[in-house]
Amino acid sequence: MADLIRNIPVDIARFYNLTCVSAPEARADFETGAARMDRATGKPLYIVGVMARIPEDRKAYVLDITVAGEPEGLAEGQPVTLHNLTVSPWNTDTGNGVAYRADAITPARPSTPPASVEASTSAARAARTGSGGGGS
Repeated sequence: MADLIRNIPVDIARFYNLTCVSAPEARADFETGAARMDRATGKPLYIVGVMARIPEDRKAYVLDITVAGEPEGLAEGQPVTLHNLTVSPWNTDTGNGVAYRADAITPARPSTPPASVEASTSAARAARTGSGGGGS
């Protein structure tokens, strides 16, 4: 039997490049194969693979995150936003680890690129079309 210690809030502000790497998949009971349901809401549980990076760390981490109800609008490779991410350490006779859970996982809103990225993109576009504004 799993010994869940507690749900520990995760400071997601420390992550960047949160990206869906595995589309939502229904969680199934290991023994029966039936869909697992959230005890509080009665909604089916889904698992989503999310890649996260930490500033100044070369590695990317993939977190399998459980959420109640099927997340809508998620596709692999798409930036996402995590809502109220928690981690729960667990321990059984056969192993131990951590489980991640979020209230919701939604597509991230597009953000405005930094001015230097916008300027270089505009300059490259102008060079391709021959409409470079600094002609001779």
